[in-house]
Order: sequence, then C-alpha cells, then structure tokens
Amino acid sequence: MDILIIILSIFYIIYLLIEYKENLNRRKKFLHIIHVNGTRGKSSTCRLIDAALRQAGYKVFCKTTGTSARTIDVFGEEKPIKRKGKPNIKEQIKILKEAEKQGAEIVVIECMAVKPQLQYVSQNKILMADICVITNARRDHLEEMGPTLQDVAESLGNVMPKEGYFVTGEKKFIDYYRKKGQSLKTQVILAESYEKGYLVDFGENIGIALEVCSILGVTKETALKGMKNYKRDPGVLKIYKIKTHSDNEVSFVNGFAINDPDSTKNIYEHLQKNGLFNNKEVIIMINNRRDRAYRMTQHIKLIKELSPNKVWISGHYLNLMRDKLMKEGMEDKKIIMIKNIEDINMKEINKDTVIFGIGNIVGNGEKIISYVEGVGDSNVK
Repeated sequence: MDILIIILSIFYIIYLLIEYKENLNRRKKFLHIIHVNGTRGKSSTCRLIDAALRQAGYKVFCKTTGTSARTIDVFGEEKPIKRKGKPNIKEQIKILKEAEKQGAEIVVIECMAVKPQLQYVSQNKILMADICVITNARRDHLEEMGPTLQDVAESLGNVMPKEGYFVTGEKKFIDYYRKKGQSLKTQVILAESYEKGYLVDFGENIGIALEVCSILGVTKETALKGMKNYKRDPGVLKIYKIKTHSDNEVSFVNGFAINDPDSTKNIYEHLQKNGLFNNKEVIIMINNRRDRAYRMTQHIKLIKELSPNKVWISGHYLNLMRDKLMKEGMEDKKIIMIKNIEDINMKEINKDTVIFGIGNIVGNGEKIISYVEGVGDSNVK
C-alpha cells in the first residue's frame, strides 16, 4: 500500500509539472493578460476594459465571476460557466485554454480567489498577468482577508505582477502599493475617477479601465466609445421604474449584490448626489441571509447613518433585526417585515418613492428582483 501511494504521488507530481509547463507555453501566446481584483466593481471593470479593447480592434476573451460566472468569447458571445462542485482557481487554466483555442490576443479575467495565498497562486503560478488591477479595498471577507482594512489591502495586493503594470483606484493604500511596486519593479498607477453623465456606472471603474487602455495605447475617445454599450453583469446595479396605480413613480434600486457597508453607503450617496431621492420617500429594503448573521450589525449601523423614511426587512432574522433597529431609535411603524414576497405590491404605493435593495441577492433577493423585473422597466444609464 505504501509503495502504491508513493507511485501515485510521483505520477501526480509529474502531471502537475506537465500542466505547469503547458500553462507557461500557453501564456506566451497572449499579448497581455489583465487580472482584475478588488472588493467591489471587479466584474464591471472587466467588462468595461473588454468593451474598450474590442473597440480598439483587439481579439479579447473576458471572464467574470460576478453574480454568476460568465465568459465573453472572442466573437462577443456571452455564456454562463457551468460548474460541477465548488469554485476552484484551477478553473482559470481552463479559461486560458479556451482563450488560446479562439486565438485571443488579450485575456481580461476577474480574480476568483479570496484567501491571500490563493490570490498569490492565481497571479504568479496560473495567470502570470502583466497588467493587474485592484478596484478598491473595502470591509468584506474579513474572515479570510482581515481582520483590518490594511490586511484586506495587503491581501488584494498579492496579485501585483513583477515588472508589469498595477492600476488601482484605492487612494487610501496607494503608498503601500507604490512601495510594493518598487520592490517588484512594477509601475503603480492611481486611476482618477471619471464622472461624466453616468448615474449607475461608477467613475472609479471607468477611470481604471481608461488607465488600462492607455497602457495599451488605446485613446480615451476610442475606449469611451466602446464602453458606452458594454455588456453589463447580471448583478450590476440597476434602477427600475415602476408606474403605480395612482400614477406615482417608484424607483427600485437593485443593490442586493453589494455586500459591504462602505460600498452600499457610497452608492447611496452617489445616487442621492445625482438627485434620485429628491422629493421622494426613501425605503431601504434589506434581505438577510441565514449564514450572514454577522453582517446584521453592520447594516443596522448603516441604516442609522442613512436615516431612510422606512425599512423593509426580508429573508431571515426578521424579529431580531426589528428589535435591534428599535433599540437604535427607529419607530416600530417605520419597520415593515416582509414574510411573503407574494405580499409585495409596489403598484399600490401612492407617493413617489425610492426603494433601495441591500443585503444579499441569495434567496428572497432573487425573488424580489424577479417581481420587480415583471412590473418595472430597467433604467440603466
């Protein structure tokens, strides 16, 4: 039995060496690999870069892991990735194989690793990207990358390439990244936000995509032309307009895919700044997941800061969250517990209203969006 184990181990090591060698040779066939990491905006940034580079004439293969993992092939066809079992970073090897088969010149790929050591392996052993991106560093996945925000920033920085380019919109930790870049002989670029007429697509993501395009010699004019009609992620922030029976308007903001409070607050304030909430009742609808109870405290603190007119609670921990909100000073009459999604009828609302959905898309979140899509029109700019 011991001999058999030794023999099998030897064969497995040989297999890994062969696979690694094949991957090295495959990497040489691509002009560039762009590896996108960060807490928020990874999928949208991948898609913005993809659209801009296609506009410039490059043959691009793109893979995102957003709300649902997807590829956009060289021919522009988008397909969901069908997995057997849990996600594994070896999936990235399959993506490179498919990109090679289609003759891609550039691969734009979203980091799918969360643990720091796996982020390092993804970059340095599998993808070997020459251009890497960190969109931002926020308070999410603290159990794997935390406990502090500095820890998160350092963990995300594991994707920084050697002798390449590193683009980020994260100002808070730019000194850390620049110091790391010096040791790796990598050019670190801080992207400026591009805010011009976009309500939903954040300027930070567009700014990062423009910097990546600049590295590759693509003009801003060409890049923006491509980005104008980029293929949005299924979970991207969307605003639905619902006309009520009383001829009022309900704006439903699908922010269920935003998991961390910092990003939620930024988006809320971004929409507020752009006038979406003017002269309207504001309702925060939160969907709680059973396995994310620890986020409840964060969301209660956030709700207190944002001070909406009402709060609708869906999913799990309805009574517990209501009690905690009341302890923080919210009136009972302003808290609505949604036990059955079927009971929601937004067309019966008799005043102009904004409903901002947060928390999580899993479970009731998906049902709520299905309902909203049936009664409203998406209004994404």
